[in-house]
Amino acid sequence: MKAKKLIALLLLALCGPEMMVAQQDTVVCTTGSDEKDDRPGKEAIQNIVDEMPEFPGGEAAMFKYLGGSVNYPEGTEAAVEGVVFVSFVVERDGDLSAIRVLRSAHPSLDREAIRVVKAMPKWNPGKQNGKVCRVQYNLPIAFRLK
Repeated sequence: MKAKKLIALLLLALCGPEMMVAQQDTVVCTTGSDEKDDRPGKEAIQNIVDEMPEFPGGEAAMFKYLGGSVNYPEGTEAAVEGVVFVSFVVERDGDLSAIRVLRSAHPSLDREAIRVVKAMPKWNPGKQNGKVCRVQYNLPIAFRLK
């Protein structure tokens, strides 16, 4: 039997940056924002900013990273495919926090998507009005067998 091969595709390449925003409302990076974070001493998490956070090296580097890092989970039933929507916060220093699944495809695919995002290097943080901000980023990862 041939080994299963996985092609990890980002829907971003097909659908554009609209897929990366969970909400339609624009929230500006100010200390007076209504959005609260439950951790003391943290500023508000923004959804849309002037300069969105970026994977080091840009979108092409992120595609390459995902293509080389995502593995189809062993022991998963045959023909399980789908898209896992992962949400995370890019912190002011580029670290990723609050990593979670927004929309599940299958528990084993969800775990793999979370593993890969947790292993990502620091990102270039987002900015609003020239000021570094905490920004929520939503990343769809498609799992397709070939």
